[in-house]
Amino acid sequence: MRAAAAKLERPIQWIVRAKDSGVDAFKANGSVILAPVKEWIESNLEELMASKDELPRKEQKLAEEIRRLQIRNDRDIGKLIPRAWVNERIQRIAGDINATRAKSESEDALLFAAAMGDVPKCRVIVRTIWDRIMVAHQELAKHLAE
Repeated sequence: MRAAAAKLERPIQWIVRAKDSGVDAFKANGSVILAPVKEWIESNLEELMASKDELPRKEQKLAEEIRRLQIRNDRDIGKLIPRAWVNERIQRIAGDINATRAKSESEDALLFAAAMGDVPKCRVIVRTIWDRIMVAHQELAKHLAE
């Protein structure tokens, strides 16, 4: 298992956790098939990184360095989006939602007043309001387009 950890450049505790979780890569003679272990580590990386505090200090440093390199690689190939861009888009979306709410509060009350308590007319009004809200929500996607 130490050799597998060295070849994969991962902490040995992660290899042990892969074995304990039932990955079919560990043979009776002690050999390890690397591909399934690497695949398991990649699919459980967030959980493993979260538990890196229980690793020895040297392994913690290695895990942190791996995390930093992955973030840098993701940024370099364009997988990551800048936080400022995301924050700006969230603000735009919140502004549009607030505008939809304000418009509904000012206009829809009059529709209910015109219905004068007629339940079928109120149902039509509610359906119309929700159709308009759904269209407004679908239009919010324009803020997240690249």
